[in-house]
Amino acid sequence: MEFDDILKGLQDAKDYTVHRAEEIGAHAKTAWNIQSEKVKLSRTFREIGKYTLRSNQSGEDNIDKIAELCGEANDICKKLLALELSQGNGENKTVHCPFCSATAEYGSEKCEKCGAPLPVLDTEDRG
Repeated sequence: MEFDDILKGLQDAKDYTVHRAEEIGAHAKTAWNIQSEKVKLSRTFREIGKYTLRSNQSGEDNIDKIAELCGEANDICKKLLALELSQGNGENKTVHCPFCSATAEYGSEKCEKCGAPLPVLDTEDRG
């Protein structure tokens, strides 16, 4: 009976280790996806700035392109929010301002640091 107990203990340890490795892998994947979306957002903001500068300097009509990029930035912010909330634990759900990176409580309308509007998930965006 002693050997069976040892075997059971080893099996339990293996199962726990596999489960924890899967959890850590999922967490790392989500962290990678968050970083990837932040890079996309930074590039999109840079493009918005480029087209805005061109409009101001040369009078080019870039309003449609700027509006398109703002829509893309909003979509990226919603993805980031969903990813950040999926990593939150318990009741302490926080998000980061897409403009200044300050931490804010989920559900806040504006960033306390810079005043920018914070993204809010629509019902269909919740994963």
